[in-house]
Amino acid sequence: MPHILASCEAKATVGEISDRLRKVFGEHVAVDDVSFDIAEGGSLAIVGESGSGKTTIARMLVGLERPTAGAITFAGCDRTHSAKSNTDRKTRSHEMQLVFQDPYTSLDPRQTVESCIDESLRLYRAGTAASRRPRVTELAEMVGLDARQLRALPRSLSGGQRQRVAIARVLAAEPRLIILDEDESSADAGTSVSDAEAPTSGA
Repeated sequence: MPHILASCEAKATVGEISDRLRKVFGEHVAVDDVSFDIAEGGSLAIVGESGSGKTTIARMLVGLERPTAGAITFAGCDRTHSAKSNTDRKTRSHEMQLVFQDPYTSLDPRQTVESCIDESLRLYRAGTAASRRPRVTELAEMVGLDARQLRALPRSLSGGQRQRVAIARVLAAEPRLIILDEDESSADAGTSVSDAEAPTSGA
């Protein structure tokens, strides 16, 4: 089972997992009796060996898996069950975003980096691609991607650079909480979410 490594002190709690969160697949117990708070402006790490349930916890937080038992609460709202409408999904996307573990499968190989970031951004901003381009450039710069890399396809990038694209895409939603699913597995020295004004949870 995973363990809570650390949680920094902060002013308020924006989300919590409580009531003995549990997830069972068939006869396999993936997550059992997990509880923690996410602090406003802070960070928290969940550590454990491979297969200990860290990714399952992350997927439950963003609604990709439904807990077998327990409850997920964020900013006072029950988030135990998946969103049922487009409006609800959009609301939740501003609350929590997940950076997936594998950047090789989380990006569309047919899209340039610029197009990938813009696709995420246009879900939250009206206007044309031209009007959004300054924000796309800003997001790219926040994670250390230059103009040449913005024009590139994912196959031309290193694993760390692809992870930066995934982080920039998540930042486009301006979420209150960013969840990193073993982001260090493909990170390079420049991969960072330090400029994001959101608490982070590392699974």
